[in-house]
Amino acid sequence: MPWKRNFGPSRLKLKRRSDNRTLYALVPVPTQVKRFWPLATDGRSTPGRKRYLTLESLLMLFIDHLFPGCDVLVTTYGFLQRSGA
Repeated sequence: MPWKRNFGPSRLKLKRRSDNRTLYALVPVPTQVKRFWPLATDGRSTPGRKRYLTLESLLMLFIDHLFPGCDVLVTTYGFLQRSGA
């Protein structure tokens, strides 16, 4: 069976602030989305050197928008998912 890695924070353990309830969530990450995002240079970077942000880091920066009112307790990266192929 073909398997491929899903590099997003696939599994999350959350705590809802309103009632302290523990919740679990899966975050689907499309394989069409690129994994590395280039960062803009501000003149302080080493000339000719590029810097990147990973997709999972980018998602974690905005995870509160996906799950408002919740705190993230645990994330699991690189959960293996079965390929559709």
